[in-house]
Amino acid sequence: MPNWFLAAPLIYDAALVACCGYAVAVGGRPERIGAGIAIAASGASDCVILLRHWSAFDASDGLAMVDLGTLIAFDALMVRSRRHWPIFVTGVQLASVTIDLAMLLSPIPLRPYLRWQGKFAYPILMALAAGAFRYHRRKMIASRSCEYGDPN
Repeated sequence: MPNWFLAAPLIYDAALVACCGYAVAVGGRPERIGAGIAIAASGASDCVILLRHWSAFDASDGLAMVDLGTLIAFDALMVRSRRHWPIFVTGVQLASVTIDLAMLLSPIPLRPYLRWQGKFAYPILMALAAGAFRYHRRKMIASRSCEYGDPN
């Protein structure tokens, strides 16, 4: 029987590379910025987890700070973008920060929420890829309509 716990980081890394690579390859400026935010947040989270292994540092505080920084970055992207996917991504990241805050303020461990904490990245990556796909599709349709002389 396979151990999915050990495979989870590899699955996430593959999803991160695939979705962010696709967004950089075919997306517009907001998609490229969103991919950069996702990659930076993932790298910062990995650094916090590595720091936890080398010292007596509590990783939950560091991960909460990474999530808060990521929320601020996606919020800035949402305000400056005309796309819809940053709104969804910012909402998902806000839910993640809310759970971080609840776990930091709770005197008892909130085990059900701990299972969901790392899984908030997957809808963010899927929305990023979907936004890149929609941008690429709109760009292709616009180039075809100009190519055939369609006035619209």
